[in-house]
Amino acid sequence: MTLALALVACACTSPSGSSGDLGGADDREVRQPRRRLDERPAGEPEEVACESGTSLCGGACVDLATDPDHCGRCGHGCLGGACVEGKCQPVTLASGLGGPQGLAIGPDGLYVTLLHENRVVRIPKGGGEVETISSSTTSPWGIAVTPDAPTRLVWGETRGAASNVVTCEVPCDDPKKVAVGADVWHVAIGRPFAYWAASSQSAGSIQRCRLDDCSMVFDVVENQPRAHGLVVSGGSIAFGVRSSQGVVRRASTSGAGLTDLVSGLDAPKGLATDGTTLFVAVGGSRVIARCPLTGCAPGEQSTIALANNPHTVATDGVNVYWTNGLAEGGSIHWCPVEGCSGSGRVLATGQKNPYSIAVDDEAVYWTNAAPDGQVMRIARP
Repeated sequence: MTLALALVACACTSPSGSSGDLGGADDREVRQPRRRLDERPAGEPEEVACESGTSLCGGACVDLATDPDHCGRCGHGCLGGACVEGKCQPVTLASGLGGPQGLAIGPDGLYVTLLHENRVVRIPKGGGEVETISSSTTSPWGIAVTPDAPTRLVWGETRGAASNVVTCEVPCDDPKKVAVGADVWHVAIGRPFAYWAASSQSAGSIQRCRLDDCSMVFDVVENQPRAHGLVVSGGSIAFGVRSSQGVVRRASTSGAGLTDLVSGLDAPKGLATDGTTLFVAVGGSRVIARCPLTGCAPGEQSTIALANNPHTVATDGVNVYWTNGLAEGGSIHWCPVEGCSGSGRVLATGQKNPYSIAVDDEAVYWTNAAPDGQVMRIARP
């Protein structure tokens, strides 16, 4: 009887439930009571189990295929556009425009040249009233704008030998014109100067003037017939010569050190750069080409994607975007800067002669340069 009582006592004092552990109170395992499934500590979010076909985004179950605030992935908003099959759809910012051609993103909106209306307009990035900035122009095309205040505009005309470059400070009450003697398709800014490609079949040059006083024009690079496309990066400029055996060239912003970056291109058009790499919309061979700003040997430039009558190209340093400028069935495509297969990835279809393209931190913008044209926007992919 004494032995049995001792064993019972031993079992009752074991902190771990075994009969052999006689540790003291400091060694005992502390057990937490089980929490019922419907109990949560204060402030702890409720666990959400989403139904099949939906995903948890910000504490709510959403359909990534159709939700305009979470389109394709959580947090990817469509900026007012619809979400269809996980892809944001474009938004029309302005319509009924007479031949919108040049497009530039300013600190206070989008600046657009209207070729058939002989005016320059400003459109809010989110859409709204189309404001005339200047009607003191004829056949305007290329345009550039300073990225911060004071907002200065530079645009070029396409009137052949009667063409001007026009400069002004917004609201452009007193625009200044200077004769340049050739069509101006592309304009760029590298403070304190504005640069442009003055282009004709038999002559052409890269020219510049001061932004704050464009009364005197200087030839940066002379004898460049059919100069087309222009970018300024650091202390250098790059431009294309549009022909069946076209070339992209680079020089310093003063014109020194002219060199061929890449040759043998069939009709290079628009250019863009991220500061180290140059991207070229090649109209004749219908590709988007890539080459370091230091240059490529003939044939060494890489094709990052196929295109269909590409006009212009833009980059945000991560992706490259371009317009396939067909009068009917035009489209907007994109590709990572490293390249992708085939014709790239589609941003928008069903566009009418998309021409200029630009990108900022949120969206991609472009002009549909039809007689009854539009300015469009879509969220960055």
